[in-house]
Amino acid sequence: MRAGYIAKSMLFAVVFGALLAGSVSAFAGSVQFMGGYPKLEGKTVLMQWLPVPGASGYKVYRSEGRMKARIIGEPKVNRFIDKNLPAGKTLHYYISAVVGGKEKSKTAAWSVTTAANAPKKVFIPLRVPRLAGLHLKQEPGNQYSVGIRWDNAVGTNFVGVNIYRSTVKGKDYALIGSSSSDMYSDKSVKPGITYYYVATSVDSQFNETKYSNMLSVSIPSPAKVVAEQKQAEKEAEPTPMRPAKLLFTIPGAEDAKNKNANPYMAMDVAVDEAVGHIYVTSQMYGGVIVYDMNGKYQFGIRKDGVDGHQHFGTAMGVAVGRDGNIYVSDYSGSTISIFDFTGKPVGTINVDDSKIHQYVKDDRTYARNHKISIAGDGRIYITDPVINGVHVYDADNRHLYDWVGAKSEKEKRIYHDKLLINGPAYSAVLKNGDLAIVDSGMARVEVLDRNGDLKNYIGKYGDGVGEFYFPSGVAVDKKGDIFVALGMSPNIQVFSPEGKFLYALCNETKNGPLPIPASNGIAIDSHDRLYVTEGLAGKVAVFQLQEQTVNVTPPVK
Repeated sequence: MRAGYIAKSMLFAVVFGALLAGSVSAFAGSVQFMGGYPKLEGKTVLMQWLPVPGASGYKVYRSEGRMKARIIGEPKVNRFIDKNLPAGKTLHYYISAVVGGKEKSKTAAWSVTTAANAPKKVFIPLRVPRLAGLHLKQEPGNQYSVGIRWDNAVGTNFVGVNIYRSTVKGKDYALIGSSSSDMYSDKSVKPGITYYYVATSVDSQFNETKYSNMLSVSIPSPAKVVAEQKQAEKEAEPTPMRPAKLLFTIPGAEDAKNKNANPYMAMDVAVDEAVGHIYVTSQMYGGVIVYDMNGKYQFGIRKDGVDGHQHFGTAMGVAVGRDGNIYVSDYSGSTISIFDFTGKPVGTINVDDSKIHQYVKDDRTYARNHKISIAGDGRIYITDPVINGVHVYDADNRHLYDWVGAKSEKEKRIYHDKLLINGPAYSAVLKNGDLAIVDSGMARVEVLDRNGDLKNYIGKYGDGVGEFYFPSGVAVDKKGDIFVALGMSPNIQVFSPEGKFLYALCNETKNGPLPIPASNGIAIDSHDRLYVTEGLAGKVAVFQLQEQTVNVTPPVK
């Protein structure tokens, strides 16, 4: 009886999970939810689904407990919001389409339990992004690409940023792409032309802000490119490089057709060799996807457990504690969710955001938990770009204190005791217990001791050895060396704990970079296997690092 129940439950989870991911339905005219929907925020449920061809409208049903479902709305468009839900109740939703005057089959039930005392969320209006910088990067064949980075793109219903470009200053902007992260690479530029860029924030109802500030960049002419390349080759010194062999990518061919196995918008990765699990946060899935050590899909975890329906708003960081539990951060909220290795919810850490206005002038802002790092003694570090610092908890999940930094030299002159840092993102605990934090705004890594005191900086802004444009993930290997990934450049550099450049990574044939167009979180296991999340590519690349380094001239770019 129990085995049969489990089999039916798993079948239901797989079928309905496919609907949530927007997979092709087997029933014509049936409703398919968009990826990441429905969403529960406090006492409000937001539902969005793919348009059904020929539908004149839709019907939304709701039931409470075992009561019969009743119609609560008949929207004409593929979107519905159910507000002011009762606290502490389990509600079930169903949606059907009306085609040719006839109601089609309903979706399977989507159930949600509201909190007994649902926290009140402050609405954050959509904000205009601020372009923070342009990065001109040389590509093979004397071509260039432009890396664009921004900040301040936030809002309660924020979904992404649109990037516009023109060859005329101040007008004639055309949309060239969109991004749900904080960066974009424009690879369609031509030599000898000056480009002007602006951006807008977009919400879930496709509203756009006004244009951001404008930044421009001039693409070198072909003759100048060749001359600069020849000069660079003359001045180049041999650079230590460590080859890495691509073992496999996730998802593999066997899991490629499984929507739940696809880590699209993958943000972070953690490895637990003791149980043989690879954990990947996926914003599209709305939680953590679990694979075995060969990259084969096992199961997914959302807020309510294995194959659950309660999506994380923005699944971001993942870490494995010393007890084997999995810690997951939600960039859209202030709660850290904790699961055991089977995916069962076992607890939470509620990051107190009631005092954030002490650090941030805008008292409507709430915590933005990014990366979680856990030390050998169980101490927990949570980076938070909003307070521009780190929340620190002990092994029993009790809050110890917050580290808060100064974003500029001007601010540091006012607050002398603050660390100069601008946008703490990914982090990793060193073997001696120190914490390495990627400072995306300052384009470097800060190493802090257990008290939050600065020990040293690693790297600086630039494209040479020991320099970064857009650093992203950071990891520490079994020897204690620090690996730093570059979000907009296909390269990973390695440093000693003291900050000395050791080597960069190259591909197995030693003639180019690792085959990763961009990277977010990274991890390294005890067998020198490197795991790199490629969010927009929807995969995780796994490499085997080779033992010996080689000297490459000129440096691999």
